[in-house]
Amino acid sequence: MFTINEGRARAIEAILKVLTFAALLIGGGWTLYTYFQTRQQEAKTAEIEAKKPFEEERLKFCEWATTYTSVIVSSDDATAVTNNTKAFWQLYYGLAAMGEDQEVIESMTKFGRCLKNQNNCSAPLKQLSLNLAHDCRESIARNWNVTLSGNTVRLEELDAPAVTPPR
Repeated sequence: MFTINEGRARAIEAILKVLTFAALLIGGGWTLYTYFQTRQQEAKTAEIEAKKPFEEERLKFCEWATTYTSVIVSSDDATAVTNNTKAFWQLYYGLAAMGEDQEVIESMTKFGRCLKNQNNCSAPLKQLSLNLAHDCRESIARNWNVTLSGNTVRLEELDAPAVTPPR
């Protein structure tokens, strides 16, 4: 049978006590770490949920703004252009003033100036409509904290002559 002397037994006992204490410290530390990580994640989730209604309205705003401007610059239907022009100005003087991103407001202002007076255009009206759409896209990506692909429509692609694909 295996026997150990008293000194060796005390050393083993001391080592086991130290290991037990270390395990308790590590377990307690891990518990605290996971608790605080969970609380931090819950706080982020609560913040996102609190912002969600506002961000959904911002998304609708951008959808309306880009729809109105795209109809104004592309429709052959005079009634549709008139109705969307009125809707654009209602949006501009109403919801836009409630807190849309500065870049989006600047794009709407440039579009509106050009719409009122063609001599105040900083770019063609179609380009200003696309700029508004791009600014809305960037605003949505930034505020929803998402990354969108870099593929966006450019005016020169739209105004390029049609090419017949080879057969």
